[in-house]
Amino acid sequence: MIHSMLDNDSMYFVVMFTFTGTRFRPLSFNVPKPLFPLAGQPMVHHPISACKKIPNLAQIYHLGFYEEREFALYVSSISNELEIPVRYLKEDRPHGSAGGLYHFRDLIMEEDPIFIYTYDFVHA
Repeated sequence: MIHSMLDNDSMYFVVMFTFTGTRFRPLSFNVPKPLFPLAGQPMVHHPISACKKIPNLAQIYHLGFYEEREFALYVSSISNELEIPVRYLKEDRPHGSAGGLYHFRDLIMEEDPIFIYTYDFVHA
């Protein structure tokens, strides 16, 4: 089932930044936790660059409540590197883990299948 889904359909990757990184303070006061450098790249870069291995990857969405201007340069850079459209979706307020998906459901859920990566849980 999964192989046939990946072989035939476009895949959409959603990265959720759902928390403020309070346990990461004071490091996250000046730099959003996902953009904090690790091994010479923003932390979020490592799982995103692994997306190159996803067959038929058509779009990457970053979902969170950080200011868009904080992610603009990174989104442009990773989109050019992967040659895949990358878009940052800013929540009007922190909605929590599934709240952001619900908030943008009309945009995100119109595309299927999707792969959801909860950044904060993996890197906390």
